[in-house]
Amino acid sequence: MRKLGIFLVLGFAMAVSVPAQDFNRAGQFAEWPKLTSGVISNINLAKRTVNINAVRYLLPPATAANPLRVKMLGTNHGALELLENGMTVSVSYEMAGKSRAAIEIVQIERGADT
Repeated sequence: MRKLGIFLVLGFAMAVSVPAQDFNRAGQFAEWPKLTSGVISNINLAKRTVNINAVRYLLPPATAANPLRVKMLGTNHGALELLENGMTVSVSYEMAGKSRAAIEIVQIERGADT
């Protein structure tokens, strides 16, 4: 009976445990990237920022640990320089302090907001 109790306790502990990749180094839950969509209203390549639905996103350089990925409509390829004001895009981002850092920008069909 005692072995059954230990087995149940260990089984329960394994069932409610969180995978290691869900924790950051400080032992807190890691935040997963967020996704939103909207229309590009301003791109500043010199400052590496883009405004999508009046929200500013930082654009990491190609040399960053997690460089920005850009995909144009109907392809798996693109470049930051191909984005234009008025394009409808979806953007994956994560928080960098109080700022939003874009991870991926994908052009989508107008009216296909997610």
